Amino acid sequence: MDNSNKKISPCEMIVYAMMVVAVIYVIVQSILGNNSELHFKITLGIWILAAVVISDFIAPMLDKRFEKVGEKAAMLYLGYAIMDALAFTGVYIFIINVNMTKEPLHYAFLAFSVIMFLMKTFIYNKYQVESGRNMEAAFAEEEDLESESADEVADETDDSREDNGDDESREGEQETPENLDDIEVNTLDLEEEEEIKEMIFRKREK
Repeated sequence: MDNSNKKISPCEMIVYAMMVVAVIYVIVQSILGNNSELHFKITLGIWILAAVVISDFIAPMLDKRFEKVGEKAAMLYLGYAIMDALAFTGVYIFIINVNMTKEPLHYAFLAFSVIMFLMKTFIYNKYQVESGRNMEAAFAEEEDLESESADEVADETDDSREDNGDDESREGEQETPENLDDIEVNTLDLEEEEEIKEMIFRKREK
């Protein structure tokens, strides 16, 4: 099952609880002498299968662990899940045949389980390394996209400011001639007034 050192999710807590219940169930049924009964084997097999499915597939999908994982990392995780299932299968066969203590094959399944546990741990470590690389690449790509969008927004802002400056300068050019005309008109009016005053003053002197 998942060996991640991250915060335990609700699904993983459920799986751990299921494993504890399975151990208690095996001990109780062994004490009662029912560990060779068919209902014990079926119940324990379904219980272990459900725990493996929840841990290796349902919990990662709910936590969205596969969203930014590449093909290589996905294949590594699939190999890890297969090894996990095989390891618990070996444990299951060993438990239901616990009365066969004199059979060498009985211990062969236990050894098989140990080997599968070691292999799945090795594969899961490789999966974590590969998925970490995929996550870093995805984050780097997102940062590049954000920086590009920020640059585009800044360019658009600069363009709009330049357009506004051009419009204001054009308006200023359009207003300037009108102001000059007003100045010229006012100047001509003052000159006419002075001429009229001079004419009146000359007439009075005569």
